Amino acid sequence: MLQKEPSRPELEKIEREYLNSFNYELCTRGLTQLQAILKRNQSDGYVHFLIGLSYHRRAYALGSRYKTRLRVKPEYELALRAYNQAFNCGFRTAQLYYHRGEAKLNLGRPSEAVIDLSKSIEMEPGRDWVWSTRGVAYEDLGDRRRARSDVLKAIELNPNRSTNYEKLASLNIALGALPAARRAMDKAIALQPEVPDYRALRAHIAFDMGDRKTCEEDIAKALVKDPTNAAALKLRGKLNLRQDQPEQALADMVSADEINRDLAGGAKTMLTAEAARSALSKALAQYKNMRNVQTPQYLYEIGCLEWGLALWPECCGHLEVLLPQSQTGELSGVQLHSIALTSLALLSRGQGREANELLTRLKTGKAARGVVAGIVSYFCGRKSLEELDRVATSQQDKSLVNFYVGAWLARHDQEKAAKERLNWVVEKGDRKLDQYMLAVMELARLKASKGVNH
Repeated sequence: MLQKEPSRPELEKIEREYLNSFNYELCTRGLTQLQAILKRNQSDGYVHFLIGLSYHRRAYALGSRYKTRLRVKPEYELALRAYNQAFNCGFRTAQLYYHRGEAKLNLGRPSEAVIDLSKSIEMEPGRDWVWSTRGVAYEDLGDRRRARSDVLKAIELNPNRSTNYEKLASLNIALGALPAARRAMDKAIALQPEVPDYRALRAHIAFDMGDRKTCEEDIAKALVKDPTNAAALKLRGKLNLRQDQPEQALADMVSADEINRDLAGGAKTMLTAEAARSALSKALAQYKNMRNVQTPQYLYEIGCLEWGLALWPECCGHLEVLLPQSQTGELSGVQLHSIALTSLALLSRGQGREANELLTRLKTGKAARGVVAGIVSYFCGRKSLEELDRVATSQQDKSLVNFYVGAWLARHDQEKAAKERLNWVVEKGDRKLDQYMLAVMELARLKASKGVNH
């Protein structure tokens, strides 16, 4: 008899409010709660599974937002360890087999991944993403026939998921079937026309097919959405070489190589503002293409990305929905971050009165706990900077405090102190936090403005 997915309100709430966010910091908070619950019963397979999912989602956050695969692998290793513990405790659902299989795939173990993914399909055959993931595993094993069959099955189950067509296109490119790859990318772009990577891939196909017009158009559209898209820049360099423009070709190819080095080597070297802007732009394009999603976490994530890109009006528009009209109870972490980011965005727009009104609403409310609550209290004038620094003991807490305080000081004409705080985040901070990238962008803006309030 196949085991069904479990249902326990306490754990479902953690998964819903923290793990489903795909946000590194929130997943870490969920992980902390799960580890505390596990102490009550070390043989609770469902808790072990969710701990694995916490690490898994943290890996997603690192991979999609920071492009630093050197830090992704340890997260997948921890996820796999937790999944194995869940399995040993008798937890054997379709979700467990899928996530464990995907973790194995990302750790370079495709043959083991196929076994788990096949078991997941046996238990729940209607999940298109499991079929497409097994297709990737088969492709890694060199079995392109089975890989193509699985991806086509995924498309049959869900013809509206653009990533399935992207995987089909990549397979057809490997098989030398360029017209079929072109048709697959046409469909992916029809579903999500604003994704820069889709445009870059179709441009690559068009280049190989001799379709210069489509190649140039897709490169241009990709670079409008993401000016630092390395694949598009490299391809534009190849086009320039064909058109006997060696100087422009060299400039594009050098830029592409530099971006690739920045994105791959971020674990050891300081992330440049250009690479950070590229990652933020790509993530923002992905979020904007998510249809019918207006959850609090979605609004926060897209607002956070817009803050990093200095899209102040758009940022305020998305975050204002999350702001409390009054403080009648303890505020959530998403609300606290939204308050801090919105007040800074308002100051960036020269709307000091509106920022003060927002913070004034919180001055008499119940004090929330945690370092982000302390940051908001500092903004409100209820906590001194010395008190705030004193409660920030971990690297993560220090990163949050230094980013927010640095951004606050920058908007209050304290350039030197602001730069010291932001430089600490960039040089010593926790690079897994969203605020690390925001600090990179804020410091670049501050340096560009030479201390002028922006």
